[in-house]
Amino acid sequence: MSDIRIFLKFQLGTFLKQHLLFVMPLYLLFYFSPYQVDYIEYFMIGAVLLFQFAIYSEKSYRHQIHDPCRDYLNKTKGKMPSKNEISVFQNKVIYLRGVSVGLTIFSIVIVMLVFGRL
Repeated sequence: MSDIRIFLKFQLGTFLKQHLLFVMPLYLLFYFSPYQVDYIEYFMIGAVLLFQFAIYSEKSYRHQIHDPCRDYLNKTKGKMPSKNEISVFQNKVIYLRGVSVGLTIFSIVIVMLVFGRL
């Protein structure tokens, strides 16, 4: 499997698990609340989604960037990677962060559609 497929599989699993454990109870609480909580609702959902995004970014960095760099340095007995290899790692970081942002935006859109706010 390519790095991207492994990453997507990992991201989606983490996303669903955290979404079900942390975010869905908040949505249900706000949805069934007898009070008008529009602004607080959006603030809380945004805060939780930003927290999720931070977790995704950290995990994707650790699994996809930090560990391969450490493994590379172990294989080469501490020699620094070439500029080309460094740019490959940097491009991978940018791409994986983009996927994290995409998943976060997708979750916001789905939630708003489900609760009829969009």
